[in-house]
Amino acid sequence: MVDFSYREFLEGQFYPTPTNGFAARVFLLMAITGLFAVMSIVYLVYLVYDSRTVKAGATKTQPLRLFTTVARPTGTYLVVNQKVSAAVFSIINGGTLMYFL
Repeated sequence: MVDFSYREFLEGQFYPTPTNGFAARVFLLMAITGLFAVMSIVYLVYLVYDSRTVKAGATKTQPLRLFTTVARPTGTYLVVNQKVSAAVFSIINGGTLMYFL
């Protein structure tokens, strides 16, 4: 008789023992993910700062908007600011990854 069950085989396949250096690799992944989130916050702060400064030749600052309406001959469109939305979703993504790591 074989003293090895199918359940033990599947548990060995789905839940293997971690290899050497697994904790170091997870720590490195968490550090890179944290850096990703921090750099996204820095970029969003830069966008806010850049929108608050008066550009050369302008008389006032431009507001930082997530959505803008654009008038076209066929109608009015709602356009998403790609820079702001990319920064916001990157921060959300980095936070979610850090939570699940």
